[in-house]
Amino acid sequence: MASKDDPLIKMNCKATPPVKTVIKGTIPADLSGSLHRVAPAKFEVGNYRMRHFFDGLAMVYSFTIEQGTVLFQSKYIESEAYTKAMSANCIVYSEFGTACFPDPCKNIFSRYFAYFSDDRITDNPSVNLLPCENALLAITETKYWTKLDPKTLTTTEKRIDMSRLISVATPAHPHTDAEGNFYNFGTLYGGRPIYYLSKIPPRLDVITNNEGPKPAEDKPQPEILAKIFGQFKAFPTYFHSFAMSENYYALVEQPLGMNVLKLMARKVTRKSYQEAMEWYPNIKARFRLVNRKTNEEVAKLFTADPFFVFHHINAYEEEDHLIIDLCGYNDPSIIDAHYLKNLDPESGLFSDEVFPENILPEIRRYVLPLKPTSNAISKNENLITVERFRNRMEARRDMTDGSIHCTFIVIGKPGLELPRINYASYNGKNYKYVYCWGSFAGKHSYRNAVVKVDMESGTEVAWRGTHTQYPSEPVFVPLASAGSDEDSGVVLAAITDVGQGKPDFLLILDAKTMVELARAEVPTDVNVPFGLHGLFTS
Repeated sequence: MASKDDPLIKMNCKATPPVKTVIKGTIPADLSGSLHRVAPAKFEVGNYRMRHFFDGLAMVYSFTIEQGTVLFQSKYIESEAYTKAMSANCIVYSEFGTACFPDPCKNIFSRYFAYFSDDRITDNPSVNLLPCENALLAITETKYWTKLDPKTLTTTEKRIDMSRLISVATPAHPHTDAEGNFYNFGTLYGGRPIYYLSKIPPRLDVITNNEGPKPAEDKPQPEILAKIFGQFKAFPTYFHSFAMSENYYALVEQPLGMNVLKLMARKVTRKSYQEAMEWYPNIKARFRLVNRKTNEEVAKLFTADPFFVFHHINAYEEEDHLIIDLCGYNDPSIIDAHYLKNLDPESGLFSDEVFPENILPEIRRYVLPLKPTSNAISKNENLITVERFRNRMEARRDMTDGSIHCTFIVIGKPGLELPRINYASYNGKNYKYVYCWGSFAGKHSYRNAVVKVDMESGTEVAWRGTHTQYPSEPVFVPLASAGSDEDSGVVLAAITDVGQGKPDFLLILDAKTMVELARAEVPTDVNVPFGLHGLFTS
């Protein structure tokens, strides 16, 4: 349990110029580069307070490793949402769980008409970072991206409108290929939602607004590869990520989505985005597949019992089956659990009442038979033919809608989230290892831990912190000195320690054994904010 005097979710983290850290242990000689991370870090502006953990104004920070030394720095991202909030001394843009407040500089009539004329979509990029040429791109789940200098963390361009390239809002977990192209699904809202699959080249002159003359037409341009029509009118599904194998893109159309009418009325009712979301527990989840070679949607419909997912782990193909691994939930109650009122020490930080065992995420594996025989379908047999899967899960024809309904298996123990793999070498391929953050929900086995899961055997090995140490998402970094295996390298995680007088630190683990190699401690008066995602650049 966190101390009441030093909560994990600080209302206002302070920015820090580059400072030296204290090294304990030995940093591998060939580990050189920066762990960049982004986090919601400012939850109070003037007399106003954010309501949800996802809403905090974004801070970017880095641990830069060079010749055995580590420097830490952090800086607020100067998005439009941040700069206007600081100027007005109130929350100007609505966030995920917080509605914006009326502009104190406008009279009642001006405020009313502003709801209809002002573009109030936030550009607060508190979710993820992407590399692009010599820059970092900070992103959230709206159409706006932000460009950062990776060395100084300075905001160099804000409110980059990605809809001018692909006409849709995009989630925060695009995939990349060997050339660095970004692939992502985006949603076009309307009478019937459409999910567009886009490809964007890793070119700053294409992505940003002011990189000079119009991009040369003889070079790669953004393009829409495919589109999928949603199954419900005025109800686009919510998705945070998707899967990509060698030959398929896979999108989960889950029964959590946006009520478009509520979303449109939000400007008048002053409700948050989250309050326009609805969950339908009696509607099955659907796996929507697009063939990467033809860019056509696969005609077969695959379904599963309703579930909620933030993060996919990986997907790969084996003997005409598509294996999809993800961190699944029974329902989206984990979203409500992250309202700040539930993370406040006064209400019992991370108590079992707020985070009961039944909302823990679990590593789920779904197996979709891509080429089932007509005979097997007509006999309503288990369509999975790979023996090591067939005995543990099923895929059968649902006689009510003709879909192929898939069950799943759970790998490892519940309570694991924010998964990362050896992405550069194994994304879309048969793999063995995933590194996860031990969710702080409930009294499960892996609170305050960084965990490595063997996806074949289901066995786990973990680095365990004290009860005051909260790890970030782990990031795998391959190292030539460690060998050429899938897990040859290190795992990096930022640790926020809420113990009184305890320093936050960068944790460096041997990726094979999960044994601590070193830690780089920041001064005790420096904050390493607890956040969501990041990346390592060398």
